[in-house]
Amino acid sequence: MDLATTIFWIGVGAGALLVGIGVIMIAVSLRPVARDIRALANDARRLTRLAESEVTLLVGRTREIADGTEQLSSELAHELDALKAQTDALEQRVIAEPAARMEASVMPPAGHFGDAEAVPVGQSPAQPDPMGRQPVGSVQSPHAREDG
Repeated sequence: MDLATTIFWIGVGAGALLVGIGVIMIAVSLRPVARDIRALANDARRLTRLAESEVTLLVGRTREIADGTEQLSSELAHELDALKAQTDALEQRVIAEPAARMEASVMPPAGHFGDAEAVPVGQSPAQPDPMGRQPVGSVQSPHAREDG
């Protein structure tokens, strides 16, 4: 029985030794992983600092833009008020002068010259070019396409 107990304790000691060697092997093999984890943590801290500084800069620029927008909108409101006042004044002047309305209704439409020859579509009127260039004729093909 002594021999069995001795063999048992030798087995327990060898098992404990193997477990210790296994733990050491795991620790040695995890060193590169631990180094990578530390590097990643440092990168995360650096990126967090960079993001905070960029966000601060963006918030400052956004405030500047908002201030400029507020100023521009107030200037636009003043200009719209002035334009409304001008249109109201023009409307009052037109209402006050009925003769001007009558003349405006008797006038021929813009671009109508009464005795002028009618120019077919695609041709330009015979007016000399101030630059001395010849007028360009129709660009439509003389051969009409027949899609039948």
